[in-house]
Amino acid sequence: MLSRLLGSILEEGKLEAKRQDIYEILEARFCDVPEDIKEAVEKITDLKKLSELHKKSVFVKDFGEFRECL
Repeated sequence: MLSRLLGSILEEGKLEAKRQDIYEILEARFCDVPEDIKEAVEKITDLKKLSELHKKSVFVKDFGEFRECL
Protein backbone atom coordinates (compact mmCIF):
# COMPACT_ATOMS: atom_id res chain seq x y z
CA MET A 1 0.00 0.00 0.00
CA LEU A 2 2.74 2.45 0.98
CA SER A 3 4.86 1.59 -2.06
CA ARG A 4 1.84 2.19 -4.30
CA LEU A 5 1.31 5.60 -2.72
CA LEU A 6 4.98 6.51 -3.08
CA GLY A 7 4.93 5.36 -6.69
CA SER A 8 1.92 7.55 -7.36
CA ILE A 9 3.58 10.55 -5.73
CA LEU A 10 6.77 10.01 -7.73
CA GLU A 11 4.81 9.64 -10.97
CA GLU A 12 2.91 12.88 -10.32
CA GLY A 13 6.23 14.61 -9.62
CA LYS A 14 7.61 13.43 -12.97
CA LEU A 15 4.47 14.63 -14.76
CA GLU A 16 4.64 18.04 -13.12
CA ALA A 17 8.36 18.41 -13.87
CA LYS A 18 7.77 17.59 -17.55
CA ARG A 19 4.89 20.10 -17.70
CA GLN A 20 7.12 22.79 -16.24
CA ASP A 21 9.82 21.96 -18.80
CA ILE A 22 7.28 22.45 -21.60
CA TYR A 23 6.11 25.78 -20.17
CA GLU A 24 9.69 27.04 -19.76
CA ILE A 25 10.57 26.31 -23.38
CA LEU A 26 7.38 27.85 -24.72
CA GLU A 27 7.82 30.93 -22.53
CA ALA A 28 11.43 31.35 -23.63
CA ARG A 29 10.45 31.11 -27.28
CA PHE A 30 7.10 32.91 -27.40
CA CYS A 31 6.55 34.71 -24.03
CA ASP A 32 3.49 33.97 -21.89
CA VAL A 33 1.84 30.59 -22.43
CA PRO A 34 -1.90 30.96 -23.09
CA GLU A 35 -4.25 29.51 -20.48
CA ASP A 36 -5.91 27.10 -22.94
CA ILE A 37 -2.55 25.47 -23.60
CA LYS A 38 -1.76 25.24 -19.88
CA GLU A 39 -5.16 23.69 -19.19
CA ALA A 40 -4.70 21.14 -21.97
CA VAL A 41 -1.20 20.21 -20.80
CA GLU A 42 -2.37 19.86 -17.19
CA LYS A 43 -4.95 17.28 -18.27
CA ILE A 44 -2.31 15.01 -19.81
CA THR A 45 -1.38 12.18 -17.45
CA ASP A 46 0.75 10.14 -19.85
CA LEU A 47 4.46 10.79 -19.31
CA LYS A 48 5.30 9.58 -22.81
CA LYS A 49 2.87 12.09 -24.35
CA LEU A 50 4.34 14.90 -22.23
CA SER A 51 7.84 13.89 -23.33
CA GLU A 52 6.76 14.09 -26.96
CA LEU A 53 5.24 17.53 -26.37
CA HIS A 54 8.43 18.62 -24.64
CA LYS A 55 10.45 17.75 -27.75
CA LYS A 56 7.92 19.39 -30.05
CA SER A 57 7.89 22.58 -27.97
CA VAL A 58 11.45 23.17 -29.17
CA PHE A 59 10.55 23.01 -32.86
CA VAL A 60 7.01 24.37 -33.31
CA LYS A 61 6.78 27.72 -35.10
CA ASP A 62 4.09 29.18 -32.83
CA PHE A 63 1.40 28.40 -30.26
CA GLY A 64 -1.02 27.41 -33.02
CA GLU A 65 1.28 24.64 -34.18
CA PHE A 66 1.78 23.50 -30.58
CA ARG A 67 -2.01 23.33 -30.11
CA GLU A 68 -2.17 20.96 -33.08
CA CYS A 69 0.20 18.63 -31.21
CA LEU A 70 -2.06 18.46 -28.18
